[in-house]
Amino acid sequence: MRKYLIIIVLIPLLSFAQNGILNAGFEDWANGKPDHWLTSNVPALSIIDVTQTTDSNSGAYAVKGETILFLNAPSEPGVFTGKDNSVIENPFLVSQNYAKFSGYYKYTLGNPDSAAGRFEVRVALNNNTAGRRVAIAEIDLPVAESYTFFEVPFVYDEPADITAEVVHISVAIGGNPDGDHNVGSVFYLDDLSLDGTVSAVENPEIGAIPEKYNITQNYPNPFNPNTNFEFSLPKTSQVSLKVFSLTGQLVATVIEENLNTGKYIINWDSNGIASGAYIYRFTAGDFVQTKRMVLIK
Repeated sequence: MRKYLIIIVLIPLLSFAQNGILNAGFEDWANGKPDHWLTSNVPALSIIDVTQTTDSNSGAYAVKGETILFLNAPSEPGVFTGKDNSVIENPFLVSQNYAKFSGYYKYTLGNPDSAAGRFEVRVALNNNTAGRRVAIAEIDLPVAESYTFFEVPFVYDEPADITAEVVHISVAIGGNPDGDHNVGSVFYLDDLSLDGTVSAVENPEIGAIPEKYNITQNYPNPFNPNTNFEFSLPKTSQVSLKVFSLTGQLVATVIEENLNTGKYIINWDSNGIASGAYIYRFTAGDFVQTKRMVLIK
């Protein structure tokens, strides 16, 4: 298994950890609300602006929210797990830092001729033990008549030296910056996901741009079973990192994809590979470099 540690840029990559979002497709409901989620509903006051719907992107159900009037005041329909730095009734636990938050949505305006209202997505990764926010992802989504995929990257607070423990999600229709609402506006939400892995780095070199291609000697070396490959890209490049036996047989492809400018560390898990000496070849653009490493089990 390989893990990505991104020092300069946060690249959405495949996550090998379990998604921390419970009931991410809003399939399970009880007592008028999706399991594991809080809603803006206030049944005691007959405010029901979030409901279950069969109009879903996938599966049987999704969640629907509508801006309604209650005592001549607009509601702000939404689903959430709590807000940044608040006491959470039912937090979603995580044990890694993610690159992005994504999902599918629809959003229509009650009055299409009005600029009032906005559909807001706000997600925070927090470390409650340290009492710190780790990262934030937020976006105002535009009108979409049919289910549309969205994704928003996390922006990490500095110093980026800590791992998230919980994720707080808030998705709601609110007022625009002037506080104006658009009554009758409706959102649908389905198939949420946390994607990519970004590891905590002590004193990251944020903002530095490498001057040339380079790959350092893997470390530790010798190793068992994990080792790190660190390399630099001065520009967006097609990157390949492959491991070969001393006889030239391909043993593993650590990475083969297009990456942006930056410095990277890839953690490679050699489980299933026998002890011995190996060659790894790094290719980025026209740059090619080969080095030797030793696996001892």
